[in-house]
Amino acid sequence: MKVKESKIKFEELPDTITPELYSDWRGIGIVKARERFHSYGFPLIKDCGSNLIADKRAVFFHEFCVDDESKKFFLEKLAMGLLR
Repeated sequence: MKVKESKIKFEELPDTITPELYSDWRGIGIVKARERFHSYGFPLIKDCGSNLIADKRAVFFHEFCVDDESKKFFLEKLAMGLLR
């Protein structure tokens, strides 16, 4: 089985990412990346039509926060910072 390695660091990602960039960052296939973008609770940016776009910081918190309370806290703080 061939293992895909990460091609890009988090710091090098643009502020908004697509499944293609996500797959390069996480070292997974594009199909798996699209599945995660379609999964419940994934922090997609709304009103982008059929485009799958997410904020990289929100995705980071979604991926690495241990419990739902900390995810909610950090995502709310992120949203408040973006609205100002």
